Amino acid sequence: MAEDLGLKADGELRRALDRRHLLFISMGEAIGASWLFAPLYAASYAGGAALLAWLIAGAFALLIAFANAEVASAIPKSGGLVRYPHYAFGGFVGFITAWAYLLSKVAVPSAGALTATRYLSFFFPQLYNTTTGKLTPLGYLVAYLFLALFVYINYVGVAVVGETVYWIGWLKLAVLTLTAAAMIALAFVPSNFTAGGGFVPTGGTAPYTGWAAVLYAIPSAGVAFAYLGFRQAIEYGGEGKDPSRDVPFAVITAILIAMSMYVLLQVAFIGAIHWNVIGVNEGAWSALRKSISKAPLLQLFESLKYVVPGMVAFITTWLAVIMVGAVLSQAGAGFVSTGGAVRALYGMAANGYLPGRFLELSDTRVPKWSLLMMFLVGALYLLPFPTWQSIVAFSTAARVFSYVVVGGVTAHALRQVAPDLNRSFRLSAVSVLAPAATAAASLIVYWSGFRVVSELSIVVLAGLPIYFGYYAHRRLKAGLGPSFLAGLGEAAAASLAFAYLYAATGGLGRPDDAALWAYVAVTAATAYGSVAIAYGLGAEPLRTELRAGLWLPAYVIVITALSYYGLFGPRGLIPFPWDTVIAVVVTLAFHYWAVLSAFRTKAIDQALGRA
Repeated sequence: MAEDLGLKADGELRRALDRRHLLFISMGEAIGASWLFAPLYAASYAGGAALLAWLIAGAFALLIAFANAEVASAIPKSGGLVRYPHYAFGGFVGFITAWAYLLSKVAVPSAGALTATRYLSFFFPQLYNTTTGKLTPLGYLVAYLFLALFVYINYVGVAVVGETVYWIGWLKLAVLTLTAAAMIALAFVPSNFTAGGGFVPTGGTAPYTGWAAVLYAIPSAGVAFAYLGFRQAIEYGGEGKDPSRDVPFAVITAILIAMSMYVLLQVAFIGAIHWNVIGVNEGAWSALRKSISKAPLLQLFESLKYVVPGMVAFITTWLAVIMVGAVLSQAGAGFVSTGGAVRALYGMAANGYLPGRFLELSDTRVPKWSLLMMFLVGALYLLPFPTWQSIVAFSTAARVFSYVVVGGVTAHALRQVAPDLNRSFRLSAVSVLAPAATAAASLIVYWSGFRVVSELSIVVLAGLPIYFGYYAHRRLKAGLGPSFLAGLGEAAAASLAFAYLYAATGGLGRPDDAALWAYVAVTAATAYGSVAIAYGLGAEPLRTELRAGLWLPAYVIVITALSYYGLFGPRGLIPFPWDTVIAVVVTLAFHYWAVLSAFRTKAIDQALGRA
């Protein structure tokens, strides 16, 4: 019942990463693609108040990181973020969380490949079509070559990844800091921070203004996407030399460094805007997404040569430095995120959700079949999500959804069911901060808007046929035919209901209450109907895991419905900030339901050496 099948493979992983490696591995993704695009999108959504988006998101990320750090210090495992819910709740919650997390993870290398290619297009315009806002066929070829490079470096071994990312990280920090300093020194415009009707803009931003614009920017502009890179040290934890101490240090320090870097860069970016030079009316923040979206940092820095013509030589030279830094930065982030996705697949196999073949290691002690699968799935992500921002919006929501479970909920639950775990890092005031971490993660999901939340809900629940047809059958002895058909029926019915909702709401953009409630009713009935069928067919181990997870489908359905009626949905019936207050209250109710549902799994006793 809910055991850890990866113990043998865990012992064969190469423990080659020290504290500096783990820190820069976390920073490698936290300061990855986002420093090149997020300042533009954050400003376009929230104007000068984009600074608040970075600060709020940073505080939320710290809450989530503190909770994760406690669990990681007690159970340092490679692929830990998909394994920890399994320890606390068993396979039902564990699989749904792992499925969502995996979908977000395999998207990140693709985002890095897109970013590197788009910045190369600044000097090689044949790589990017400015009319469509997408890569050209040649650009896609280059992006796939970047993915192949990411895979190769990971195959060479974790020690090479750690050392490469460490040195690239220092270069990245130097380029970012000096670029921000140069932008501030050359032509800083303080009045930009109140353009559009004040620091928190009352106009010029879209689709929202005021505080709603600030909160919407957190998931939609790549702000949360940036900070949540902290998790990488946890993902590589099983390959650390002293992970119980080094992983908590790495994840928390990485966020603090990222916060300071992003605030500095956002100040420089906003202050360097000269509206007439880039062809945008003053305060028309949303127009920035069209004016300088190809390679925002390069384009804005280049525009300064028309403001300070005496510095043309320096500006031209430094453009090349930024471009080299951008490409190397994405290479470093790509190496890290590819390895993280590989370890997510490895972790799912350790839980029993995927075949044991995904635990097999290469001669270089890397999960070889997981690495190949990551490349194939990552390549597919470039097809339906061809732009950086579209990858970021979905990936952020899927990743943060998993943190609703992995962070505060799991840390709090393990305090209840496994108080004897040796925690070298302990979350102070866990009864307060753990629920706060859960609420922070849930709010980022909610602020993503109804379109993203509803898409996430159907994708998450569509994974149930795999749970019932593989894990429940192979590990918990449920009958293959009935359990798989129950899961398949749930996925098919929910997908049809979502298709109806999508059509009735004009692509999720306009209200249709009947379609929304049809989707909610069908999803709830089929999700819990399939659980009831499996419960009746299974033995007590399966029933225990299903009881421990009854809260999770309900949370997905409720937060979807709430996003429809709140400010960030098409109905907009509940005004801001009351919609956010309700989201917090609802989330806290599910947090405590979840904590009360946890049980002591065999995997916990295995971690303690008692099984």
